[in-house]
Amino acid sequence: MKKTRIFAALAATAVAATALTAAVSAYNFNDFDLGISWSNNAIIPAEEFASLTADSTITFTFETDSFEKEYWCFKPTVALPEEQGGWTWILEYAEASDGDYSALINGGGDAFEAAEKTSVSFKVPAGAVDPLKEYGMAVLGHSVILKEMTISAGTPAGGSAGGDKGSPETGVEGVAVVAGVALLASAAVVISRKRK
Repeated sequence: MKKTRIFAALAATAVAATALTAAVSAYNFNDFDLGISWSNNAIIPAEEFASLTADSTITFTFETDSFEKEYWCFKPTVALPEEQGGWTWILEYAEASDGDYSALINGGGDAFEAAEKTSVSFKVPAGAVDPLKEYGMAVLGHSVILKEMTISAGTPAGGSAGGDKGSPETGVEGVAVVAGVALLASAAVVISRKRK
């Protein structure tokens, strides 16, 4: 009977930890270099956005090409087919209620500024959720090497839209802490049962 309870507690902990880690998903670009001519494109399949909601935050981590001296930026687009207008800059879907993205945009207003940054986080515009789930994303840019894209619940650390010069706030750390506490609690149950 005691062993059954212990195993049940461990199983419940494992299920809870799995549910928590599902709140954050990551897509690895494998150091995809967007080049300098806007001709290299990273395609993210629609299935990567299956759990996307209007409350989701997307974070891109990247590095900039140190040999480039002019500008560094990248442009995530909804990968609409040509007959529906072609690739569409994700912020074309943004409404005022989605937040203020001005701090993220470069001078031209049609791409995210990447100079002196290692990540950019932004709340997904509500109008872009369904198109991303159906068509996926295409990312193009200039002198940026893409590392990873993460999708997490909630708004970025800096508000509804924000850029970070340091490490991105992806939510993974919080999930790891909660999972660790749950695991320690299970271990305490096992130890206390053995002492009786």
